[in-house]
Amino acid sequence: MFGITGRRFARRGIVLKRAATATAGSKNLLDGLFVLELSSVLAGPTVGQFFGELGANVVKVENKKTRGDVTRTWVLPEENPEDDRTAYFRCCNLGKRSLAVDISTREGLRIVHDLATTADVVVASYKPGDAEKLSVDYASLKRLNPRLIYAQITGYGSDDDRAGYDAVVQAHAGFQYMNGAPDEAPPTKMPVAMVDLLAAHQLKEGVLLGLLRRERTGGEGSFVEVSLLQAAVSSLANQATGYLCANVVPVRRGSDHPYVPASSLSFRSARSFVSSSHVARPVVLLLASDRSFRTVPSSDAATDVGSSSRSVPTRSSNNCAAFSDATT
Repeated sequence: MFGITGRRFARRGIVLKRAATATAGSKNLLDGLFVLELSSVLAGPTVGQFFGELGANVVKVENKKTRGDVTRTWVLPEENPEDDRTAYFRCCNLGKRSLAVDISTREGLRIVHDLATTADVVVASYKPGDAEKLSVDYASLKRLNPRLIYAQITGYGSDDDRAGYDAVVQAHAGFQYMNGAPDEAPPTKMPVAMVDLLAAHQLKEGVLLGLLRRERTGGEGSFVEVSLLQAAVSSLANQATGYLCANVVPVRRGSDHPYVPASSLSFRSARSFVSSSHVARPVVLLLASDRSFRTVPSSDAATDVGSSSRSVPTRSSNNCAAFSDATT
């Protein structure tokens, strides 16, 4: 159940009207921007949804042969199996119009090329080489529209033809190795496709820079690329510099912080701090500095934390923390 409504189909393809251009006092900053989305699952669609949320006209092209984006089939047991707009699909496809097309056919390719001639941005997430085979790569579409910003997501870069999957890249980049409980716990995948989301945000920034560059160069388009592996490795932050600067290999620590021992402490409170309920709930204390640490015993929370399964940790001048179990 997907398709564009209120549009006229011509013999040579589909004719789309551009959205109204932005005017002074316009509610949405990106009114008038046309984004053509040639991507599926999470990373690429998240980029498209971002632009749609800011007012862009986003058209999502879905594979007619496979009945659309695969996430239309990812159904929770509690969902209506007859509705292909699943919870997963909705998380990154709100505000778009979708079009079922078989790009491998002459007519389907003609439709996509017609759309590309007036698009401001194309977001694509093909395995390297596939876009060229289908004639929807940057070189092909640039000939139709020199102003085009072509944004591409790959798994490992355009020179590596491996398909990219979030969970696999989490392992390649070290996130699974670092994530999980300490001691003998196995490496653990993040509960959301974090690498997909990191790549999406980086590509979004690249597209915005491409649009700015086009504005400053009088209409010159550009090619923007982000790989899942690049996005993941560049997001290792202090875990990566800890290895590069101090040769410290990250290990699984649960919720503990490698630099600030008492920065994130989890307790079972004697009562709820967020409501009048007396039901015990988990509480997290963030104590990133000595000054913050010293204020805890004087707060009302200290009484409740002190009566929990752990006492408030003591902290020495060299930032080492000692914990004592109060009760089991």
